[in-house]
Amino acid sequence: MLERRTQDLVRVCVLEGRAANTTWAQIAGSFGITPDAARKRWGHWTLVHREETPEAQETAD
Repeated sequence: MLERRTQDLVRVCVLEGRAANTTWAQIAGSFGITPDAARKRWGHWTLVHREETPEAQETAD
């Protein structure tokens, strides 16, 4: 479970970095891999913002 959670967190960090215009070369350097390897590993993922749920709206009121 910890390994899966770590992978998810890394993926989100990479995607947020890409959204902030961080290059694949910069991201790859952090992991000691090539830009092509980074693009292949994370390039097909996208961030999806979760819509507000009714439960979340009720607790906010």
